[in-house]
Amino acid sequence: MRLLHHLVLPPLCATILLSGAANALTGQAVLVKERAFLIEPASQTVLLNQEADTIADPASLTKLMTAYVVLDAVQQKRLALTQTVPVPREVMQVEGSRMFLEAGEQVSIETLLRGMLTVSANDAALLLASATAGNVGLFVAQMNAQAQALGMHHSAFKNPHGLSEAGHHSTARDLATLAIRLWEDFPKAQAYFAEPRYTHRAISQNNRHPLLGKDGVDGLKTGHTEAAGYCLVSTATRAGRRLFAVHLGAKNEKRRAQASKELLDYGFNAFALHTLVVPPQPFLVANGAPQYSEAIAPQNPWLITLPRHSPEPKLLPVLSVISAPVQARQVIGQVHLQLGEHLLAQQNLLSKEAVHPISAPLQWWRTLKIKLIKNG
Repeated sequence: MRLLHHLVLPPLCATILLSGAANALTGQAVLVKERAFLIEPASQTVLLNQEADTIADPASLTKLMTAYVVLDAVQQKRLALTQTVPVPREVMQVEGSRMFLEAGEQVSIETLLRGMLTVSANDAALLLASATAGNVGLFVAQMNAQAQALGMHHSAFKNPHGLSEAGHHSTARDLATLAIRLWEDFPKAQAYFAEPRYTHRAISQNNRHPLLGKDGVDGLKTGHTEAAGYCLVSTATRAGRRLFAVHLGAKNEKRRAQASKELLDYGFNAFALHTLVVPPQPFLVANGAPQYSEAIAPQNPWLITLPRHSPEPKLLPVLSVISAPVQARQVIGQVHLQLGEHLLAQQNLLSKEAVHPISAPLQWWRTLKIKLIKNG
């Protein structure tokens, strides 16, 4: 089981190093036999990785991708939440969970989204697909294109609802990526995941998420097929921190809920989020005007997740003398995040402003002054 793995951040930001020492700091995590993944997006820290890159059947967790594609279409104004679509008879024949759409009725895109995300309605997923792309086949192509755009390189979708089908698969890590992006890219849609019940045509059904409303859990989605087992993607917030947990392949509903709760409890209780402020670092420009300038960290404050009760981390700047010209935001050096004897992370330091070279006479005079000072 791999613990405390910090992801690589975008260019010119922090690089968090894979650290075998980090495992020693965390000790033994909760024992999760099934595939699982736990992450704190604020610091991009993976707190637990149990076979998170192993291909698995995502079941109804597929609907998270369906929701992403639909919400993206709404955001791009190719679709409207208030837009209504007629229900074709074939949608009523889909297997599994349904919101019991009736042939011929007119339903809004938002109604379908709520039904799909609250009660995992397969009929809603099919109708959303055809309403968004014209037909299900084109929509599935959009799902796969979006998966690649999000970096979900181990995922492939064959349908919008998640019923088992050859070649339809994902991983715990990919599903966490999707959940985080869905949550962050479409904040107004977060309310859909938190609805405890949903009623359509006087038929009320409970949200299937077993942890919803407990210990800060406010989303996202369950999944189950015979091939996939019982699956759950959850997010929770406690004391200003938010975690995302993915658990795949549980043998029953009770195990699914118990394991997901253990994952979240572990992340919140065993780790703490630190906010580190990186002060501007002075550096010498040998032939520059001015002679001294400042380097700044692009990611500031710097968020880092560490095991609770670990030593206080230290920031160590690594700079050297540099020659002009210096461009604004040029890489000047690095700042290292040190925890005891372990290097946990490093971040580039960038020049705050441009520094131009001085003229030859001024450089001669500056050199002479230095010699005079050295000679007393």
